[in-house]
Amino acid sequence: MLPIVGIGHVVYYSLDPSRVAAFYQDVLELNVAERVGDEAIFLRGASSKTDFDIGFVRVPKGSCVIPTHPRLGVYHVALSIATLEGFVSAHDRLVKGGHAVGSADHGSHLSVYAVDPDGNETEVCWYTPVEEWKSRGFGFRPLDLHREIHNRSAQAAGCSKKEKAG
Repeated sequence: MLPIVGIGHVVYYSLDPSRVAAFYQDVLELNVAERVGDEAIFLRGASSKTDFDIGFVRVPKGSCVIPTHPRLGVYHVALSIATLEGFVSAHDRLVKGGHAVGSADHGSHLSVYAVDPDGNETEVCWYTPVEEWKSRGFGFRPLDLHREIHNRSAQAAGCSKKEKAG
């Protein structure tokens, strides 16, 4: 069984990301974690253990807009995996099953994106250790799982040698 630990974050498409984010800032006291010009804004709670909890991305030009009632719609929901090994397993299952539609290294987390049978996009992610976030940076880079696994294996081997030496 995959070790899913909960929802990592939710991202919504929006006509006006700043206007919608202001509501969450004012009403729910969320703070701006990251802003990408006028195109996107990501918010997080003061006690959050993720890089952001909710995000708003401007609807791409030329998109069909869902009527505002009852809602504009969800872009994707992220399911957070507890371990890198679990993430690799989920990634491989989604890719082999033909469900994966993309992947990324966001710095704070590694992601694979899939579409469910109803057409809803889901992100499955593994959060990198929080102490690495600043050095890894925030963004959208190609996912290189082989490099990530190799680097973490080398780090673990280095720690084991130091522990034995000490």
